[in-house]
Formats: sequence, structure tokens, C-alpha cells
Amino acid sequence: MIDEIASSQVRTRSIGRHDQATALDSVHINSDVVFGLVHLLGMQYRPALAGLPDQKGWRIQDADYGPLARFARGKLDLAKVKRHWGDILRVVVSIYTGRIRAYDVMRMLQRDGNPTPVGDAIAAYGRIFKTLHILTYAVEEPYRRDIKGIRNLQESRHALAGKIFHGRRGTGGLSPFRLRRRTAAHG
Repeated sequence: MIDEIASSQVRTRSIGRHDQATALDSVHINSDVVFGLVHLLGMQYRPALAGLPDQKGWRIQDADYGPLARFARGKLDLAKVKRHWGDILRVVVSIYTGRIRAYDVMRMLQRDGNPTPVGDAIAAYGRIFKTLHILTYAVEEPYRRDIKGIRNLQESRHALAGKIFHGRRGTGGLSPFRLRRRTAAHG
């Protein structure tokens, strides 16, 4: 997932000497771990949100959040993040330098479907950015429009690839005559 985001689903905007990458996922996987790792890798994870009213937000402290109290029903454990910060940074550096694929990290951060302590800490960190994403998505129309535009572009690319490679049964656009000739020559 993160490997795909880091390689093929990243849009880069030049900002001075640095590049800010914005990752958009069309699969709608809203994993807290993905939010955390992508942010730590210097990108923004911006998936489209399904069921916006049912989304859960997270808070750092007990306070009266007024109309957002129902939304901010989760409580973050920042002590957990602090306790595992060194391990979290080692994981991120390993992904960034290419020593390990993000896919393998995602598998290692779980045991029998349950997160490891480091995976749980990364998820807690990711919930901060997931909450900010949900709030921005709910309030800012240009943010939603940008996500929808990128998603439409991705879907168009997938459709085009499907027509090119599968529309002609994987022949890559060869005419039936050329395909028979190529098959006969190699056959």
C-alpha cells in the first residue's frame, strides 16, 4: 500500500527547495498506520472518505469539544507514541532508504491480525493526521474537489490501461493478422 503510494500515486508540488508530496488512495483504505507512516515519510495521505458522518475523530485531552464531541470520541495515547518513538523512526528510515519495503513493514507491524506495540504506536500517531484529514475534508470544498479530481484521473488511467491491455485480450494492440503472424513465427 505505502509502496504504491510512494511510487505511483504521488503528486508532487515544488515548494522552494523541497518537494511536498500528496498521496491519494483510490482504494479507500483508511488505516491509521498508513496515515502515520505516510506522514512520517513526508507526504500527505488523502483518501476519499465513505460514510463521513460515521467517521471517528481522535482527541488528545479531555475537554468540551462542543458540537464536535460526538465526532472526537477517541482518546489518543501520546505516551505510547513517545515510548516507541525511536523504533518508529527506525522503521521510517528503513522504508525511506529502501532497506525494507513498506509492504513488509505493514506485515511486520501485525501479529495474528493484531498490531505490535510499535504498530499500535504508529497507528496512534496516524490518528492525529486522520482526524485532521476528516475535519478538512468535511469543511473545505476545494480540498474535496482536489481529492475527487485526482481520483478521477487515477480511474481514467486505469480504464485506459484496461482498454489497451485487456480490451484486445492482452495483445497490446496488435491486429489479429499481426498476432497470428507473430504466433506462427515463434510457434
